[in-house]
Amino acid sequence: MTSRHLQIYDDLGKDIEEAVVLGYNACVLAYGQSGSGKTYTILGTQDAPGLAPRMSAGLLARLQDRYRPDDICASDFSLTLSLVEIYNERVRDLLAPTPCPRPPPAFTRHAVSSAKEAWSLLARGQACRSAAPTPSHAHSSRSHALLTLEVVQPHAHTRSALTQVDLAGSCA
Repeated sequence: MTSRHLQIYDDLGKDIEEAVVLGYNACVLAYGQSGSGKTYTILGTQDAPGLAPRMSAGLLARLQDRYRPDDICASDFSLTLSLVEIYNERVRDLLAPTPCPRPPPAFTRHAVSSAKEAWSLLARGQACRSAAPTPSHAHSSRSHALLTLEVVQPHAHTRSALTQVDLAGSCA
C-alpha cells in the first residue's frame, strides 16, 4: 500500500505543504466508515508512512530549503506537533507526560526536527488513543484525533498550521 500513500501525498500533501510554508492554514479530514482505512491513510506504518509522517518530513525539508543551509539557526523557523483526541465528549492530550483528569489549558507542543522524531511522536500518541472492537474492525479508533503541525517563521512574520483530523468511523 506504500504506492497508495505516495499517490495521496503527491496528489494532496505537497500542495498543502507549500501553502503552509507560505503562511496559510490548512485542514485535512479523514471521514468514512469504521475499518475503511482513515487512520491508516493519515498515519500509515513505519514501513508505509501515511500522510502525517510524510507531510511532517516534507514541511521540514521545505523550511530547510527556504533558508540558506549555512545560515539556519533556531530562530529562523520552528515546527511543532500536537496530538489530541475527542472521545465521549472529553478532550485528551495524547502526548502529555501524564494523563490529566481534566483538559489542560493548553495542549503540549513538541518540537520536531526530523522525520524520525515526528514518527516517534505519532506512534506514541496513536498507542494512547481510545479503541474498541466494532463489527467491521477488531481494533477500531473510537475517538476523533486532531494532529496539528504548527510552523512559525519569525522573520517572515508568519504562523501557520496544518491540522489533520482522523474522525471516528461510523458503524454500518
